[in-house]
Amino acid sequence: MIFDSAEYTGHKGTPDDISFRRATAQEEERLSRLENVRSKMVAPISIIIILACCGFLVYFIMNPGFSQIFVYAAGLFVILSVMNTIKAFVTTRKSNSYEIAEGIMVGYMEVNNRPYMSVWCEKDQVYLPKMRYLSTFHREQGMPLLIVRGDRGEGKKPNYFVVTAFNDPMI
Repeated sequence: MIFDSAEYTGHKGTPDDISFRRATAQEEERLSRLENVRSKMVAPISIIIILACCGFLVYFIMNPGFSQIFVYAAGLFVILSVMNTIKAFVTTRKSNSYEIAEGIMVGYMEVNNRPYMSVWCEKDQVYLPKMRYLSTFHREQGMPLLIVRGDRGEGKKPNYFVVTAFNDPMI
């Protein structure tokens, strides 16, 4: 079977167009561990980035040979890294429960070193052009995927992402 995302674009939709089923206990445990591993990586990486930006700021302030523009740029990077850290902590909240639909991988892309997949949901005839990919598996065209909707609580936006249908070796 040849997968060409152009043939699916006529069926383009959103995750809200898909009919989800409640995840089983094993699937919920797996998805919870997967979200937990991803959220634990945010804090150390964010702290390292903030410390590096602060180090450059202090270096440029202490050395008078640099123009004042370097100090302002380093200060801007400190502010941006703190804002990015806050955004990362807010968006990595774990879900309370999960709902699942099945699909296959049609395309793959990376944006800012984050993997995204284009997914075809055969059951509902819906094409999802950009879903966040959280698994660690190597990606192949036609790979079976689970489209996940994580419920974060009442009044909060659901967390949509894609994982492989197979168990991840790192989880």
